[in-house]
Amino acid sequence: LTILKSIGEKAKGKELTLKMNSHVFFDILESKNNSFKEFKEEIKKKWEQFKFKNQKRIIKKTYSTFFFRYFEEYFKVYLQTFCGFDTNSLELIMKEKISDDQLFLEYSYYLSPEEQDYFKEFSEAFNDSADGITSPFGYLYLVVAILGVTLRKLLGEQFYIVLDGAVLKNGENNNTLKFLVVIKNSHDQLYDNYYYMYLYYFLKYFKDVPKIYLDKLLDGREEVYKIALNEYSFAKDKLVDLLYYFYKKCNLLQNFSPLLDFLNFVCSRVEDSVFPKLDIIRKEFLQNFDYTDEKKNSPP
Repeated sequence: LTILKSIGEKAKGKELTLKMNSHVFFDILESKNNSFKEFKEEIKKKWEQFKFKNQKRIIKKTYSTFFFRYFEEYFKVYLQTFCGFDTNSLELIMKEKISDDQLFLEYSYYLSPEEQDYFKEFSEAFNDSADGITSPFGYLYLVVAILGVTLRKLLGEQFYIVLDGAVLKNGENNNTLKFLVVIKNSHDQLYDNYYYMYLYYFLKYFKDVPKIYLDKLLDGREEVYKIALNEYSFAKDKLVDLLYYFYKKCNLLQNFSPLLDFLNFVCSRVEDSVFPKLDIIRKEFLQNFDYTDEKKNSPP
């Protein structure tokens, strides 16, 4: 993992942060002669071909279809060529296109003893002050995030690519990192206008704020309402997708906490519910998870 060494050398005498690591990582990628440029050009070429064919389709395809076809290939090249991973140790466990704007890819990666030693040495060298990058989880999160930013800029589409869960399975001669990569709609328009709406609520009490600016922020609030009305008819489908996302994450982590957080959020807003939450969890959720019977029946 020579890129870790490069990050360490560039950051000597400074505290490593995720933001600094990202800048250093981008610098390293761009400095790799023309190989990273060629990598991006190949993806751009495929994307342009995909868009050209899409013009003739009656039912248009989205970036999720494009990545369903090509992400595995690009991810392997990226990890092997630029990030120091041995893709012979990488296995795609599952690939699922959940909707037009959502794709799940579950992987496993065997960490060799040499790689484990390297992460341990790097962690000790920085005394755990490297904002998490010294662990396999932190490093993988960083490389996936940077690939996501690169592809988003390259394709000009509104999506995020994130590492949305990872766990290290330890055993005799077996140290396997299992992780979930999620490609999903970034909802730029919604988040931008949601920000404008709350900025309006904050600034409207200040007399010196120009009215023309407040009116612009108020327009953002109206856009949020329009988006909500347009999306309302798809709410049930979106809820199914959301619950399935939590199901995948809880199974990967072998931990119910992600879904429990969601249920607590919902139940705290439904005060008149007559259903005991624990009964719902046991009967409707836990029995459907790939957990041991002991874990399913354990006390809360």
